[in-house]
Amino acid sequence: MKKEQDSMSLYDQIVAGDILTPIIEHLKRGRFCLHKDGRVTEDMRLAFERPWLTAVVDYERNCSRWLHIYFQIYKIIPKGCRNCWKIAFRPKTLEDAFAVLKLQESMGVRAKTGLERRGRTGNKGGYSSFWYASLTDGLKRARDIFRTVESALYSTLKYTDGLILKRGCTEMEQFSSEIFGDSTQWDSRAPMFDLSEKLLDAVFDIPEQYHGEMPAIVTNYIKRQWIDWAFEHGDETYLKYTGGKPHTAPLFNYMEPRYLTKQIPLTWEGSNESDSKSSIEPIV
Repeated sequence: MKKEQDSMSLYDQIVAGDILTPIIEHLKRGRFCLHKDGRVTEDMRLAFERPWLTAVVDYERNCSRWLHIYFQIYKIIPKGCRNCWKIAFRPKTLEDAFAVLKLQESMGVRAKTGLERRGRTGNKGGYSSFWYASLTDGLKRARDIFRTVESALYSTLKYTDGLILKRGCTEMEQFSSEIFGDSTQWDSRAPMFDLSEKLLDAVFDIPEQYHGEMPAIVTNYIKRQWIDWAFEHGDETYLKYTGGKPHTAPLFNYMEPRYLTKQIPLTWEGSNESDSKSSIEPIV
């Protein structure tokens, strides 16, 4: 490594270790705060805009730092993410999503369910559920959890279509697959990732924004988003949560056989061309 550094120009060495440039705009907008000791912090807050309801809280992961900063800004796959095994599932309806959330709460495995807003998943407009193995469990234990989840899901919904065991976040695997390979290839870049992560860890003091249970004011807001989402995307199981009352009244269809005798008087009298022109002069 030292020989490689000796062969680099001073400018190249500075660029290689430049943490500040990628976050300059974030600092200007106030997302991050740069302290005089060189630490970069972010205020702790309740992330009420998340579309997820947490069934069992996960206190191990720091996605606020690993995903939203280390990966999204610096394009590294942190060690925690390389040891993150999760079971992913797509409930077909809002009713199923609520059923899966209830199941997750009873299983005791850290888990969440929510709306799928990410277009690159191919499931935008749907729902997603996740169960997480401990970061110390490894792939073997994750496979055992998968089998438990699969059995419980089938007992609850009578289907397990699309259930998978995956490594890390979808965005990470899609990114790596376009450059050097799928998630099985992440360890080949581990030395470089770990070196960068060590450098970033020395600067970023970022709390996990999602630890702990959300207050009722937030969970009720998220549930409302779920129900509205179902209506907006043609999922009529939302009616089970509105007392059967549609969000909007159905449009009157004048071509339904029972309404073919319905008559509406014609009241349009027409107008000449000069009357229809606007008298307002355009502003040039």
